[in-house]
Amino acid sequence: MVSRLFALEGAEVAEVDEEPGGGRTVWLVTADPDARSCPVCKTASEHVREQVVTRPADIGYGRDQVSVVWVKRRWECRVASCPRGTFTESLPAVPPRRRVTERLRDHAGQLVAEGGRTVAQAARECGLSWPAAHQAFAASADPLLDLCVPRIASTALTSRVARPAVDP
Repeated sequence: MVSRLFALEGAEVAEVDEEPGGGRTVWLVTADPDARSCPVCKTASEHVREQVVTRPADIGYGRDQVSVVWVKRRWECRVASCPRGTFTESLPAVPPRRRVTERLRDHAGQLVAEGGRTVAQAARECGLSWPAAHQAFAASADPLLDLCVPRIASTALTSRVARPAVDP
């Protein structure tokens, strides 16, 4: 039930701790069986090397801050032809090497694109860096721009511009 309320696809809530100063710490484990597949050879691994902890930033809960602690496994890929030795679990909601959930990035992008905030304001509100908030805004705005702005054909840019004739 708590996992459905938290709604981070592929993750399961193991525990929720209330913090003394307000806020919550949500402890996650991976529930998606595809997360143990090697990203290079796509073979499902059977060998856990170790458990690692990561703390991806996520959207808040009302006025309270939510801290996410994801306990995930580092798997060994034992396929002889695969160059990847080990890999950690990842989910579409938290891609590999990302410290921010996709829904927080989307929220920051929407604050700028539809909420009328500057990139700096959205970054501050979401606890992100300016470049991360700008990248989220660009990802949010690009599909809309593709619908609104017609593409200029490359021949129009490279064709010769007519110039007035000059008398010798």
